[in-house]
Amino acid sequence: MVAQTPQHHQQLYLKDRKALTLDAVKSVKDFTESQLIVDTELGTVYIEGEELKIESLSKENASILVTGNISGFYYKSQKPRRSIFSRKD
Repeated sequence: MVAQTPQHHQQLYLKDRKALTLDAVKSVKDFTESQLIVDTELGTVYIEGEELKIESLSKENASILVTGNISGFYYKSQKPRRSIFSRKD
């Protein structure tokens, strides 16, 4: 029998740049009217815009609904860790 590793799935839905739904949410790290930082199962998501509001945040569904004038969103990738055996350039 082969051991299976758990797979994380995430859905991000943007409607008319006015409403964004995101699932696999672990926590909200920071929130202002112009930026929202969300920690998810697949990394940290930055949502930017104007007049941003958290309409709903569900722990049961691990999802968030953000409304406002959404100008963009992106995942912040983590820098890979260097091994003690890696060569310094």
